Amino acid sequence: MSVETTVTPTSGSPPSVEVQGPTNSLTIADSFKIRQVDDITVARAREAPQVPIAPGPVIEPLPVNPLVEGSLGILSKFVGTFQGTGMNMIFRPNTSGSGLTDNILEFNLTTEKQTFLQDIGDVPNRGFAGQPDLNLKAVPYTQQISDRLNKDTGKADLPTPIPIHFEQGLFVRTPQTVNPDVPTGTISRMGSIPHGTTINAQGIEPTGPPVQGAPDFGTVSIIPFTIGNPDSQVTAFANLKFEPTQLRIPQDFTKFNESGALTQAIFQNPNEVLRIANTNSSKKQVKEHIRFELSTEGTNALPGGGTANIAFLQGPPGNPLPAPNAHGASMKVTYWISTVLVDVVIPEGHYAAHPTKKLLSSEASRVDKVSTPKFLVELKRNVSHNTTVKLSYTQIQYSQNVSLNFGGLTWPHISVATLQPGNAVFVKADSPLLANLK
Repeated sequence: MSVETTVTPTSGSPPSVEVQGPTNSLTIADSFKIRQVDDITVARAREAPQVPIAPGPVIEPLPVNPLVEGSLGILSKFVGTFQGTGMNMIFRPNTSGSGLTDNILEFNLTTEKQTFLQDIGDVPNRGFAGQPDLNLKAVPYTQQISDRLNKDTGKADLPTPIPIHFEQGLFVRTPQTVNPDVPTGTISRMGSIPHGTTINAQGIEPTGPPVQGAPDFGTVSIIPFTIGNPDSQVTAFANLKFEPTQLRIPQDFTKFNESGALTQAIFQNPNEVLRIANTNSSKKQVKEHIRFELSTEGTNALPGGGTANIAFLQGPPGNPLPAPNAHGASMKVTYWISTVLVDVVIPEGHYAAHPTKKLLSSEASRVDKVSTPKFLVELKRNVSHNTTVKLSYTQIQYSQNVSLNFGGLTWPHISVATLQPGNAVFVKADSPLLANLK
């Protein structure tokens, strides 16, 4: 059937349009943008009919739900690529066997890269039951970790590092709200892990000024315990010694102990690796730091969070066989974001007439062979002699403990690392750090 339809223009609209064929008509306001969605659907704009409307009951407007604007907070420090070194330990499956004997306590000397992408902007969320609407802020990240443990040299110098971990996800900041009643905003890390577990860890964002000096990292235990009872360390593992064993990689720690890469102190407390990273050069100083903690275990003040596992890890409901296979039960991680000062020598030169940018290494790196970022220094004044200045960069350190449940026990899986900017840190000519140049 062919139907001829004429669209009559309103005042100021284009001339009438004739459309051949079956037609659906939409009556919408002139101010709206109109587009044809297919060859048989067109829009028809017309004046609203003048129909008298009887007065109805007065309806009170709903209260305005104020919008809480988001900000990155501490996540503003997570920019670009950070890289560095650390250590990882895990009771991983043996190549054969079953039950509690199917475990090898493996240590990895790691190299790591975390890349933080540009924040994705405002993420609007609806408030309800008294909570305001708010904007979350999110920073996407990827994490790549490789093992550089070289059993032949006793150092972290394996020519071709072995990939052992990849993770991607989001760091998210939630502004303070009235419900739940937390004293400030919150930070969440939502990540996906190849092991077969996804995590949603959250915590209270840090407030107040940075703490002066280097962090105190405390201790973390590698000893497994009965599920639900951290105080019940397993007798068979409670007295682990720094000695060769068939159920350990590397089996012989002699070379690593001599090089300082893996010592008895590190074996008993992996956080020792973080302390060493802050004290390995007299030409480097941790000026101040900020600490915050994230956990997948919810609390009354901060409910939610948790882990989710694939079926192979989770196991079936109840207690029938097969039992869970290394179920990722929880994760807790502490971050220390520090400002680090390092000595950098600015070479003499006449830079007033010919401003330049120099790529310079720190003295900690050049003399002590300690890994620090390079600095791209902008120079616009003459320097009469080589001058040592203290330049700064942001350092990220973390200690993470993933609890793996299987065989009636909770097995700690601990990772620590010290990360620094992967690209050169730019220092402007008018930076106060260059004020003493003459």
